Amino acid sequence: MHINSYLDLENILKEHDHRELYDNENLLKYVKKHPIHLSCPIIHITGTNGKGSTLHYLEMIYRLMGYTVGSYVSPSHYQYNEMIRVNEKKIDEEVFLKLFNERIDEFIAYDLTAFEMITLVMFTYFSSIKLDVLLLEVGMGGDIDATNIIETSDLAIITSVTLEHTSFLGKTISEIAYQKAGILRDDKPYLIGEEVNEEARTAIAIRAKKLDAEEHIISSYTQTDEDAMQHTLAYAGYTYKYLGPKYGYHNLLIALEASHILKDILPIDFDKLSTFTFKALDRRMEVVETSPLIILDGAHTPDAVACLNESIALFDKPVHIVFSCLEDKNLPLLLEEFEKISHDIVLTTFDNKRARGEYDYFLYLEDFPFSEDYVSIIKRFKENYPDDIILVSGSIAFIDEVRMKL
Repeated sequence: MHINSYLDLENILKEHDHRELYDNENLLKYVKKHPIHLSCPIIHITGTNGKGSTLHYLEMIYRLMGYTVGSYVSPSHYQYNEMIRVNEKKIDEEVFLKLFNERIDEFIAYDLTAFEMITLVMFTYFSSIKLDVLLLEVGMGGDIDATNIIETSDLAIITSVTLEHTSFLGKTISEIAYQKAGILRDDKPYLIGEEVNEEARTAIAIRAKKLDAEEHIISSYTQTDEDAMQHTLAYAGYTYKYLGPKYGYHNLLIALEASHILKDILPIDFDKLSTFTFKALDRRMEVVETSPLIILDGAHTPDAVACLNESIALFDKPVHIVFSCLEDKNLPLLLEEFEKISHDIVLTTFDNKRARGEYDYFLYLEDFPFSEDYVSIIKRFKENYPDDIILVSGSIAFIDEVRMKL
């Protein structure tokens, strides 16, 4: 098979985008025949929430220090090749296409998923260029995730653990945490975020003990709110400026502590770093209009919504919500959390085969109206509430679609 265009490639990936009962047996068979070879330090990041933001801050830190930084992020927002980056620049489409064409027949023969295919192309690409550090974001879980085919890493990070993807990862916090701890490696450090509770830490520690992996945690710090979007963070003897939602500083702390853990192999000038203002990742309480205030946020777990609520409250304005999520999300708890800041919630859907439609919301339609036309709902909110906040939230894929239409 030969792919002649990027559109052809996208179609093939969409055909292999989902597997009902995921296992990595086919991937492991492929890797046994085609081993992965990487020579740079690797930071492997998993977590229910915050792994993308943590990678974002690590990317900023190491780029500011002049390092060449490879990053693998998921999911893609607009194009698959944006998942593979060097110094925040995505891999060229032609290179992406060439690497796929070299392997597409075997990918299909081994019946690999789209994410597995992209991950293998990523490893092939990064093994062919010189990097100072590689940042790997787990797709889902950790133990059997496609990124976990690496033999070792220099630091494993677990940002948070809550109930998610329960049909794949387990029904309890302990089971999910144990799956995420699959990225730990022999005699290598691991770092857990503040939002990892005791139940999860215990499960992670069981796996860590078998590997003699050393646990690191966030040390003492102070955090000050200058306003809803500007904050000051004092950590490990230095003060940092942070621009974004209040909840995001937890992930910045993880990135800062990670840079301390690895300072012997990746030296950091913390004096220089403390003069820098860290800006939050897009889709994290992202302000896209100011009159009225329209905010986009991809909070899609109850814990993430609770953190978002705390940050939104700093604006001290009424909130009107347009919400949509995927079928596997905990809808009752999500709506319960959103109701804490607003009873004016409109449910909607978007162009994704796993997005909830009107039928999927039928138990909630007495309390929350449904409309497929979210653009009209946002427009109505803008006209009726010019001094309030319009919050568009739920799935990140939904946020991406809205961003293109606003």
